[in-house]
Amino acid sequence: MSNKSLQVEWAPFTIKKEDFDSMLKASDRMQKEFLSQQVGFVGRQLLRKSDTEFTDLVLWETAEHAQKAMQAAQQSESCGSYFSLMQVDASQISHLDLVKEYH
Repeated sequence: MSNKSLQVEWAPFTIKKEDFDSMLKASDRMQKEFLSQQVGFVGRQLLRKSDTEFTDLVLWETAEHAQKAMQAAQQSESCGSYFSLMQVDASQISHLDLVKEYH
């Protein structure tokens, strides 16, 4: 797979309560029950900025796969449980083309 086709979803959020354990359990459940089942899903990283600020960084094969998953997430119970623990500013969610990856 060429890196040029990968789509990066950058989704920062703040958890409503300082309850990291509940958020992490909901994140794990969403990963297992929803994201890992989505066509075009490549991988995901949960990043921490502070005790309450996090970002989900999700890799998709294409922008179309990312969009379809975002639509399907609205019907997912595990996504709803995860999202209910956070405050999200939708204007901060970005989809970016991966130009080149370095390791």
